[in-house]
Amino acid sequence: MSPSCPASTHDTPTSSCQQAILSNPSLSASFLILHLPPHHHSHTTSRIHSILRQLIELMNESRHEMHVILGVSQAIALSLDWMNQHTEYLPYPTNLKRFPNTHGDIFFHLKAKHRDVCFDFCRKVEVMSRQWPRQQPNGMLHIDGFLYRANQHTQLGKDLSLFEDGSANPDTIEDRISAACTKDGRSFCLAQQWVHDRMEEFISTEVEHQERHIGRTRDHSKELDPLPIHSHVNKVTVHDNEGNEIQTVRHSVPYGTLDEYGLFFVSYANNLKVFDTQLRRMAGEELGDQPDGLFQFSHAKTGAYFFIPSENQMKRLIMLRGRL
Repeated sequence: MSPSCPASTHDTPTSSCQQAILSNPSLSASFLILHLPPHHHSHTTSRIHSILRQLIELMNESRHEMHVILGVSQAIALSLDWMNQHTEYLPYPTNLKRFPNTHGDIFFHLKAKHRDVCFDFCRKVEVMSRQWPRQQPNGMLHIDGFLYRANQHTQLGKDLSLFEDGSANPDTIEDRISAACTKDGRSFCLAQQWVHDRMEEFISTEVEHQERHIGRTRDHSKELDPLPIHSHVNKVTVHDNEGNEIQTVRHSVPYGTLDEYGLFFVSYANNLKVFDTQLRRMAGEELGDQPDGLFQFSHAKTGAYFFIPSENQMKRLIMLRGRL
């Protein structure tokens, strides 16, 4: 049990969160992370507001054929008064060697039955971005993911290592809302690109060996008892001061080509502290000095926190058109 996270103060579910956070996995998924120029990093100009309004309007036009989640950096969220700097702000850890901080200003998570609609949305964002102030070199990260060997009963897909992903997600919509969103519908996201650069070696070992590193059985996704201290499940299972498990909502999917493949990890929570605790435990700074068993076959290539505004916050920004 970790005493480092405060007890949840979430009382009642809300319907004003971005609904795509609550939806089930889809056959196709795409992720976009945009980096704006350094001279815009104060995020105080009306230009930033204009860019976001364009993107929100594109989201609204696309809702009939796909699920879209929009996130922004904490700097942008603070400039818009979307989050409280004193109670909610938490920088991505910069002192953990295993977790690079690659930042990001605008984040999109797309979910759809077919890849073509995800592609069209990403293409429209790219075309739109040509009219913005010039981005940094490598200013846009685009990752296409897919549901892999989905369980027909749970609809959950597997990681390329053949372990089911998302087994610990809350079962009901109400529990997902409580885990992922604040009372007024806002959320926080951890997004990381993991590269499985040693997976073939890992999956060639005995299944029991693999299971000890993950903390679940591979065939039925049953949690091991007792859990090995270095196992992934043990590292990311966090409790509050009252002993209650702090849940998050994961939507991770595999991605890749034959040259590079892995898992795009994305998780939503009602605060950032749970992610901070998970990362430090995975790095071996807390809960023993052994790193997470995932590092046996994978490493994090990118990483960033994002603030996920509520539907009401995005609507209010649209209504500000012409008033700034």
